[in-house]
Amino acid sequence: MPKLSKTIGAAKIQKKPTITFEYIKSQFFRVVHADGAIGSITPNGNLHIAFYSERQAIPQLMVHSRTDAGTLGPPIHEQTVRRKGIIREMDVDVVLGPVALDALMKWLVERKAEMVAQAERVAKLQSKNLKKQKKSHARLH
Repeated sequence: MPKLSKTIGAAKIQKKPTITFEYIKSQFFRVVHADGAIGSITPNGNLHIAFYSERQAIPQLMVHSRTDAGTLGPPIHEQTVRRKGIIREMDVDVVLGPVALDALMKWLVERKAEMVAQAERVAKLQSKNLKKQKKSHARLH
């Protein structure tokens, strides 16, 4: 690839070629909350990861009594039918090849470091604000 250069005064600046990526949301794009993931290696050597959110089971069937006025009364708990245990509802399954997995792992480690740094900054600010509040409160009393 040819090098691009531009002369400004006596200095010569090398301008590197760039590649632009445009992000377009598909018609199926959505935000998904994840409490965890489960997956395995596919027969083709890719990794598939199903992300899930956890919740209590929603009743599959509820029976309510009827009041003398004919309106809905309280539920009859003995007749409620629900799944046992905690539900892990899987919303999306992502399949990654080795190269994409390496890039994702690197990106996740970088984001985790940013989260830790941000949490530390917030904790310092909260501590600083708490000390100010205590000093202000002590002056008033």
